[in-house]
Amino acid sequence: MKMQKVKIRDLVANPYRNIADYPIDKEKVDLLVKSFKQTGFWGNIVARKVGNKYQIAFGHHRLAALAKAFGKNGLVPVVIEAMSNLVMLQRMAAENLEEYGKSSAFVEMETIEQTIAAYGRGEIELPKVPVKTNKKDIRYDAKSDLLHPYTKSSVAEVLDWTSKRQSGGMQPDYKCKVAFDMLDAIEAGIVTRKDLHNLKRQQADEIVSQAMAIKRENERLARDKETQAKKARGIAEKSTGAKKAHATRAANKLERDAVVAKKGATKAAKDFATKGTKKIRSGDWSSRDVRREANEQKATVRQKPEKRFTAKTARQHIADYASQVSLMVSTHNKMHASMVEILKGDFELDAKATRKLQKEVDGLITRSTKFWDTLEAWEPKQIAVK
Repeated sequence: MKMQKVKIRDLVANPYRNIADYPIDKEKVDLLVKSFKQTGFWGNIVARKVGNKYQIAFGHHRLAALAKAFGKNGLVPVVIEAMSNLVMLQRMAAENLEEYGKSSAFVEMETIEQTIAAYGRGEIELPKVPVKTNKKDIRYDAKSDLLHPYTKSSVAEVLDWTSKRQSGGMQPDYKCKVAFDMLDAIEAGIVTRKDLHNLKRQQADEIVSQAMAIKRENERLARDKETQAKKARGIAEKSTGAKKAHATRAANKLERDAVVAKKGATKAAKDFATKGTKKIRSGDWSSRDVRREANEQKATVRQKPEKRFTAKTARQHIADYASQVSLMVSTHNKMHASMVEILKGDFELDAKATRKLQKEVDGLITRSTKFWDTLEAWEPKQIAVK
């Protein structure tokens, strides 16, 4: 480590800081410029030499202020260290926490993302994944091959973003958990990077976690519909006549409903996240409002429980069928007698009476067909009697 005077134009940003995603704050730069002109620069920039340039570990606002205050050809004292890629990442992460605190979950997400990308490119090492790690917990950098496995805990460990478990050992802390959830939500197409800009840690957590819950609720509904459709298909294959037709229609409808629920799962979550982030930024929503809105949306996709008959209602259900049978038989007999008389030619009907009789016969036939189709498809075991 040594102190050296370096031209400002030869100082460049930390390679792991994405300036486009969290740009320099002009107001903060102006305050630093004023300070430098009044008291001078005290040489609190640390950098490493790469080629003919010097990559700073932190102090990006100071670098912008130096260029504005003294020009790019100005000389400033810089501490030169031989820092590894991992140290550059760690110091950038520490600076971000000091500079932004809880005010920008997006910056924390960027830190996690840059760490994973650097690991995927082979620029840093992460702790090896233990042999007994659950496969669901193992991740891979999307831009690298499967030779770079990692877990949330391994990333948290190198950044020192950990907290102690109650049972002992360390685990990713809250900011690390939220950052990973944000990345997962972006990958799932639920939120965009723009949605998450400038959100506080808790705000981002509420939006992302509730949006993911809405997506899961719709996916659960789709799975339930698929299961019911499969059962209906099974009944149709074993049945004939009206019962087969009824089961087939039910299966077709359930399958259509499942497709709609599955396709709408991501859209519903995305719409919620977009609305939520806008409301939070405008000051119209608090975290409580986010949860309330999400619960209302989840409630709309939940299936109503199937009606369960008691012994009393089951008997009434059967009695209603019996009453309908008696009524239809009685009506049928009367109509049959009337038609016999007409066919015998014992009396004549005018046009109006003929149309009335024809309408009643047609109605009887329709009701009879629907009723017997329903009765044929009905089985006593379909009524759960307690």
